[in-house]
Amino acid sequence: MQKELATKQQNGNWLGVVLGLALVANVLAAWQTDDRIKAFAVEIDGKQVAVVEERQQADRLIKQLIKERQLRGEASHQPVIVYEPVKARKEELTAADRLQRILQEQLLPIRAAYGIEINGRVEVVLPTREEAEKVLTLLQQQANGGMKGTVVSSQIKEKIAVVKTVAASGELVTAPEAARILLQGRTEIKEYTVKEGDSLWLIARRYDLRVKDIRALNPEITGEFVDVGQVIKLAKVEPLVHIETRLRTQIVENIPAPVKVEMKRTLRRGVEKVVQEGKPGKQVKQVETVFINGVPVGQKLVASRIVENPRPRVIYKGGRGGSYMIASRGNVGSDLLWPTRGPISSPYGERWGRMHTGIDIDGSTGNPVYAAEDGVVIQAGWYAEYGKFIAIRHDNGLVTRYGHLSSIDVTEGQRVSRGEYIGAVGSTGRSTGSHLHFEVLKNGDFQNPLAYLR
Repeated sequence: MQKELATKQQNGNWLGVVLGLALVANVLAAWQTDDRIKAFAVEIDGKQVAVVEERQQADRLIKQLIKERQLRGEASHQPVIVYEPVKARKEELTAADRLQRILQEQLLPIRAAYGIEINGRVEVVLPTREEAEKVLTLLQQQANGGMKGTVVSSQIKEKIAVVKTVAASGELVTAPEAARILLQGRTEIKEYTVKEGDSLWLIARRYDLRVKDIRALNPEITGEFVDVGQVIKLAKVEPLVHIETRLRTQIVENIPAPVKVEMKRTLRRGVEKVVQEGKPGKQVKQVETVFINGVPVGQKLVASRIVENPRPRVIYKGGRGGSYMIASRGNVGSDLLWPTRGPISSPYGERWGRMHTGIDIDGSTGNPVYAAEDGVVIQAGWYAEYGKFIAIRHDNGLVTRYGHLSSIDVTEGQRVSRGEYIGAVGSTGRSTGSHLHFEVLKNGDFQNPLAYLR
């Protein structure tokens, strides 16, 4: 039995030796049959473009190409060339003719050119100084094109200059192309972290985007909602230059005809008789509008004068003697006059997890907006996300506020009457469409306007 075990052990040892010798033989065979040779990977501007056996081969071609272009009066882009030692089979080496074509593509001919430098960075390149200077004129023309009125001032807000540079022929643009690029800008992708109360619509409104554009950039969004903390991409096109233009225009407007009521003893109580129809007056207003790249961002009233006084509508009314004047007001609510006509597109109260501090009254840009009650204008101008904005303090202690206007026709400190025209519906500020945002405050606290517009 012991003899049999010893024999098996001896056979096992011999098997291990045989397998070990076979493994060594295979390794030696693989080493002897490795047909790879020492070579160099050619990297140009960080990108591998070829593999050569000798680095001198590429060096000679580069010097030859540069010399030929110098004889023709051309300059060449000088790329960063790195030679990385590698092992490669002969069939993997780049042929001489193909290497020459690759280097010709990389060593693009360049020429003297003129760039438009914005805040220290060249953004567009043109072939001549005359073409580059023409861009500055085209910028003003394209940004202010179609404006009617007197241009008070027009200036580029960025630091801009024409500088001498070099460029490849393919980088050159024409003056009209350069002006378009500078005004339209380039698309920047930014990340936004969703906050509590956010929705796609609210994010789009805040950043002046469209919901469908946000969806296109974030295909993982499939429903109507986004999660708090979720990071989404937003694409924003930002102009490379901002041209601020101040334009003065003259506007002729009607002055509503007041109503004069005279009490007549000769008429029975409750009887009314119109003895004179009213006629609106006319006033000329001079306004100064601020534009950025042709888009209005602010406006102020410079001066106004009455050229024709309104003729009052005179009504005789039965009763005791005397007379009084009332403003032309149309339909009047129990406390406050509706500031404009239109359906309510968004009510007062919680909206998307936040407090909507007023009501949105739908309307078209240019629709008239009236003072809701007698009072004094305490604010008139651009006000943050409200855009063009008016606030009026009324004699009854209330304050009414009017946002997203397209025009403002009152000034701070001016006294206005109930029903007096103060501006027009618009979509300025953070707004996704034309409407009037109307607020009512009492002792500094927001109130539901509908409680005052019965």
